[in-house]
Amino acid sequence: IAEFIKKFDNVSIGEELKFELWGGEPFLYFEKMQMVTEQLHKKYPKATFSVITNGSLLNQEIIDFIQKYKFSVSISHDGIGQKTRGQDPLEDADKKKWLFKLRNLLVPDNRFSVNAMIHKNNDSRLEVQKWMINNFGMIAIGEGGTVDAYDEGGASMSWQSEEEHIGYRRKAFREIMNRKINQFSILNQKLEHFITSLKEQRPSSSLGQKCSMDRPDNMSVDLNGNVTTCQNVTASSHNPDGMSHSIGHMDDLESVNIKTGTHWSDREECPKCPVLHLCQGSCLFLSPNSKEWKLSCDNSYSDNVVWLAAGLYEITGYVLYRIENDDLSEYRKDVFGFNTTKYGVEDENSAKILGGKA
Repeated sequence: IAEFIKKFDNVSIGEELKFELWGGEPFLYFEKMQMVTEQLHKKYPKATFSVITNGSLLNQEIIDFIQKYKFSVSISHDGIGQKTRGQDPLEDADKKKWLFKLRNLLVPDNRFSVNAMIHKNNDSRLEVQKWMINNFGMIAIGEGGTVDAYDEGGASMSWQSEEEHIGYRRKAFREIMNRKINQFSILNQKLEHFITSLKEQRPSSSLGQKCSMDRPDNMSVDLNGNVTTCQNVTASSHNPDGMSHSIGHMDDLESVNIKTGTHWSDREECPKCPVLHLCQGSCLFLSPNSKEWKLSCDNSYSDNVVWLAAGLYEITGYVLYRIENDDLSEYRKDVFGFNTTKYGVEDENSAKILGGKA
């Protein structure tokens, strides 16, 4: 730990830093977390700390630690679809007790949220929110986007057919338009970002990657000082092309280079895509021609074309049902499947299927 902290002497950074502690499950390494946090706080007293956890290992000692250093805490939980993620700590009386003790301490300071992912087996934000209200109460729901297929788990939770994608888009649009998913932070973030982009005529060159790991002021490191592509990988793992996710070291930051990823601006399809300003390139390290990239791109398109339609409705009062673009496949052009009977719709005036009038 001491050697790790000393490496920051070589890094030219300000004092108001944001440290995010990641796992796997971070509290499996609680002793190390304590030492790292204590030393970082001593070195950077103005720094803030956050952690994402499944909430299964909480106890009084951990809660005291969280309070001492004013951690913001996000609980990874998919609500009604939690069974696809793993065990539910709320089904264990003791784990639930500690989880709610933490919740009650942090909610008044806006330092508590529950992060839920949307995917094939958990495709309704409205149902997720209802579950959250019934089980966590009125809390902020973070994440809220669709999964990226950067591993086998993500691939298995991806929509596979055109019918599945169209069905998800219809459901998602209805739920956004009825404004009942108001606990999801993504609702206002997506719409405000898109409308502001139009108002300010932001060029695509102003867009960063979705994960923000292309920013020069963001860095993912392990306790050995290895710099990695992002927090979801390790220095010993490889991207789908077999390249190591170890992209440099804190002892030589000038040599750090994200050679394992492809920025959206370097992908053939992204600059031509109508949802680029909302999607921001999906997952950075997926190979351009891989199955994982195609699944992730499809997931992100189906979700973000819905946000595009919702944003345009906010501005114009009209529902987007078709995008004319020679670079798009037919089922991407036909946003909600209005132009074919293939998806159970007779004609383009069947806007009632989206919960509104034509």
